[in-house]
Amino acid sequence: MAAFTSGNGASKQHPNDKKVMFCPYCGTKLDDGARFCKNCGEAVSDTAEQTPKVQQTESPDGNPSERKTVYEGYIHKCPNCGEVLDSFAVNCPTCGYEFRGVKGAISVREFAKKLEEIESKRPTSRFGFKKVLENQNTVNETDMKKISLIRSFVIPNTKEDMLEFLILASSNINLQRYNDFDTISESEKAVSDAWQAKFEQAYEKAKLSFGDTPEFEKIHAIYKKKTGEVEKSKKKRVYFWIGFVGFFIIFIVGGFGILFGMAGSESREIAAENERLEAIVQEVYDALENENFVLARAKAATLVFSGPDNDEAEIAAEKWNTTRNDLYKTIEAAENNAPGISSNTSEPVNDDNDSSKPVNENEPVNDSGNSGNKEYGVISSADDSVEVTIQGNDYLDVKEFGWFISGDYLESIITITNKDSENAIEFPTYRITAYDESDKVLGTAEQVLSVIYPKQDFSSYSLCFELTEKPSRIAVSVFTPDDYNIVSPTMLEHSGHKQMVGKNISISGESVTGEIYNPNDYDVDSALVTIIFRNDKDEIILGALTFVDQIPAGGSVPFDVAVYGHGSLPQRCDVLAYLW
Repeated sequence: MAAFTSGNGASKQHPNDKKVMFCPYCGTKLDDGARFCKNCGEAVSDTAEQTPKVQQTESPDGNPSERKTVYEGYIHKCPNCGEVLDSFAVNCPTCGYEFRGVKGAISVREFAKKLEEIESKRPTSRFGFKKVLENQNTVNETDMKKISLIRSFVIPNTKEDMLEFLILASSNINLQRYNDFDTISESEKAVSDAWQAKFEQAYEKAKLSFGDTPEFEKIHAIYKKKTGEVEKSKKKRVYFWIGFVGFFIIFIVGGFGILFGMAGSESREIAAENERLEAIVQEVYDALENENFVLARAKAATLVFSGPDNDEAEIAAEKWNTTRNDLYKTIEAAENNAPGISSNTSEPVNDDNDSSKPVNENEPVNDSGNSGNKEYGVISSADDSVEVTIQGNDYLDVKEFGWFISGDYLESIITITNKDSENAIEFPTYRITAYDESDKVLGTAEQVLSVIYPKQDFSSYSLCFELTEKPSRIAVSVFTPDDYNIVSPTMLEHSGHKQMVGKNISISGESVTGEIYNPNDYDVDSALVTIIFRNDKDEIILGALTFVDQIPAGGSVPFDVAVYGHGSLPQRCDVLAYLW
């Protein structure tokens, strides 16, 4: 058992032995009764208790032995010549022997292996469009674990291990972190920042350990290359903003006074959506100028704002709903005042008092030269001379398809069914293409819907494209949904949905009125209303669409849609509504 000398140099005394004294300053054994140390000259008697300077051990039998020195830690020596080594030495200063840290190399490999193990456990859950946006702006749990491991990793001492770690860290620094043209998630940014901080730490340690040796040049070259790439990426961002500010100043000086650019990805998305809808408004006015009221109304119906879920987007959506309703009124007023339209009856006027509708010179004709198999002024699905081909996929199928040609435009009604009993399909997309007799494409168009819940249908009207002649064949194909658009209903805003339908429907002349009933236990902000007209054979011959807003849970809201240019409408119609 170890015993410490007291302040006056006395050691712990065994009952059978006399006291052994040592100098508390230099450790020299004192003579009996000595007042001063014979070695250092310091006073050793009548001294208060002091902090012990030397450690004494006793023999196993309890007798005090001669004082022994206790060593703490390890002395590292060169395995080749035995020279005592300083910390962080990578070469022996005497014989030049190079030390290789097997343990360090193993630690780097184990570190990389742990990173791979964390990455292999990253969740692969499918999310909807809104969830993807949320993930873009947060650091997920998997990357937080990787960041913690990177920060806590102890950088090895040997040259080859430092070189290996620097290469690993350098390859994981994401240069897109500094480039505004490439958008990466917050998780990727955080992981890249952790790697860069560790990269800088490893370089500083290497410089401290062997910065004055030729071997350090390799590590320095890696460091200079990576830091140069980072600086170059940062300069690109600076140059971009310098150019942006310069352009903005010129723009203001030029007197345009337009606020250029919007902050944040959501603001940019809203601006792009507004530009798209403004272009559609211009198309509506162009159609009105050409007195093509069918096209104007169809274009106006597509004025539906689709953007991020925030206050700015809600204001924009309300604005465009108002714009759409105002355009409907403008189109109706223009059509009532158009030449050849009676302001009282809204029916076409025939100067020859012929009860039949005049034939448009540009209207598509069939092979026999007449106006085709017409009902209500259109060529429709009832015309068997036009072949229709339909192609579905493993998830979506076409339950019903109808087409009709009004004026020079092909219009369609399609009902798509979700065959999956567990998953909903977001943003289902289909394409319609018309061909002539030689299989030349007359026109093609794609349409994107909102969402189809498991084992449910979605019926949609579409103004497809302008035709120069009656088609010989119409092809319909439904796109296979992407994996990220196949989602569990629990991932959607509403996990369940019941079909909304029209009730109290009334058809009078060219107008359809009624109510849209919401059987769900939640309010519906916006809904697309599809109206399908049928003949006595249950064939689709006409269609229309409109939008309604703010349908309360278990309640109804009214709707009113006019379908001009066809005289009195068929008395058979289906009215269905869908989340939009």
